[in-house]
Amino acid sequence: MEQTEQKVFRTRRRSLALGEKTHLVGILNLTPDSFSDGGDFDE
Repeated sequence: MEQTEQKVFRTRRRSLALGEKTHLVGILNLTPDSFSDGGDFDE
């Protein structure tokens, strides 16, 4: 059996061991009311 180096994603408060089945998911909010840009990108 081959050993591989375990990768770890670290933040200030937590650490997450990344294995073969680890998935990172994020949400990107692009609604017009989610930014305070002064209307620069309002179509």
